[in-house]
Amino acid sequence: MTTDQMHNAARVLRAEIHHARGDGRTWQDIAATLGIENPGSVYEWAIGPRDRRHGARAAWWTRSTCGLHVIDHGPYSTNPADNEEEHAHGCARHRRELDAYQAH
Repeated sequence: MTTDQMHNAARVLRAEIHHARGDGRTWQDIAATLGIENPGSVYEWAIGPRDRRHGARAAWWTRSTCGLHVIDHGPYSTNPADNEEEHAHGCARHRRELDAYQAH
């Protein structure tokens, strides 16, 4: 495989990961699909270099149900409100995650 082919494969995989996040898959789901134990490792690889638009290392993805860009800080906090920003008001998926967190 050439260097260009490897870069193209990485670009495609990163795009698929972002689409999976937009479709509601968790970092844990994605890591399991890739056969990787640590979801944080998948996140770190997927975000690549520092995101210049937000000034910090973060992923962003487009929510498939509302079309908004969500800023994703990774699978590090147990509180979903700490992990993701910019969900649409009333986002059902984010509300379910917050409710599950608060129920514990």
